[in-house]
Amino acid sequence: MDDDSTWGDRDDTAVHPGRSNKGYPSGNISYRGGELTEIYIPVRETNEVVAVSLNSLPEDPTDVLEILQAEQAPLGLWLDFAKAYLRQGKEEEFKIVLEDGSSPEIEKYYADSKYERIRILAALAEHYMRLGRTAKDKAKKDKNFAEAQNFFSMATRIDSNEMIPYLGRGQLALARGNLDEAMKLFDMAITKRDNRNETIMPLLGKASVLYHKKLYPGALRIYEECLRTHPTCPAAVRLGIALCHFKLGKNPDKAKAAFRRVLQLEPRNVNAHVGLAISEMNTGQAHSAERRAGIEEGLSLLGKAYALDSGNANVLNHLANHFLVTGDYDKVPHLANTAFQHTDTPAMQAESCYLLARAYHAQGKFGDAKRYYSTAVSLVEDYAPAHHG
Repeated sequence: MDDDSTWGDRDDTAVHPGRSNKGYPSGNISYRGGELTEIYIPVRETNEVVAVSLNSLPEDPTDVLEILQAEQAPLGLWLDFAKAYLRQGKEEEFKIVLEDGSSPEIEKYYADSKYERIRILAALAEHYMRLGRTAKDKAKKDKNFAEAQNFFSMATRIDSNEMIPYLGRGQLALARGNLDEAMKLFDMAITKRDNRNETIMPLLGKASVLYHKKLYPGALRIYEECLRTHPTCPAAVRLGIALCHFKLGKNPDKAKAAFRRVLQLEPRNVNAHVGLAISEMNTGQAHSAERRAGIEEGLSLLGKAYALDSGNANVLNHLANHFLVTGDYDKVPHLANTAFQHTDTPAMQAESCYLLARAYHAQGKFGDAKRYYSTAVSLVEDYAPAHHG
């Protein structure tokens, strides 16, 4: 797409992936058994389409891009193909397709496709936001977050009345730990529309901010209202309800019921496994048969969570805590150290250090214990357990 004069020119002799079909299928994508199987590219000035099988996506995404450009395909197809590459773990191809879909040529030829252009820029921003969240190096984290901010800003300039950029900027502020800024952006997003449609996503953003501020009753009210008005909402809403009930501690049965419902909807949800595990392990009175059964069930759930994500710091810390309680001190350091290395959240790292300190303290290694108690306090100044170590 470097030469404007070639835009829309079609090489009918080129070998394209997929096949041509008479007539348009319903929509531009095809599913089988709930799985996306094909994407259809309309052939310009005909009633035919090119069907691209997602089981044989071209190794080089420019093959697909050449077809999209030649046929002046709907802009949303750039995003469909990018997501298809990402589902296969091909992040570089994902980026190539989206960068092409957000190029100056796209802006020129798809000037009226504002919503699709915003979605493409937002997808790029979300990609860099994910990289920022997982980066261990602060410089890399800051760089990726800055890239995300840039793409969200570009999306805002296309149409300031669209909700997506404000929602994304709120999520970015939340990832950076700027809770007040995040709340302001989610409030702004509520006043906007998603392609002229209302959505509960800004409300869920507000609930997340309240949860992070430990204002659990307010967060719970929003989550429950979203569930009442949108019964088919994502499982994340029910997870929010479960976590709020868990933190409040007043209705443990409601927390467990909500965690179980999340697992019915998303059997691989690690946070729901962990939440239900801890809820089960706190069932009944200490030393009772009910408590012993709950601990057994909880360990089984933690094992499943570990199998799903062996690098999840929350899972590792809870396993370390279990072995600390049972006196298996030698198993604590590996788990707690691994948890520390797999998170950049100060509170989570402080918990890892506290667990290490407790294990060393119990083993009489007082120098190591003191060092880790001090590290926990340096990470979270008001981390009360470490102060009493």
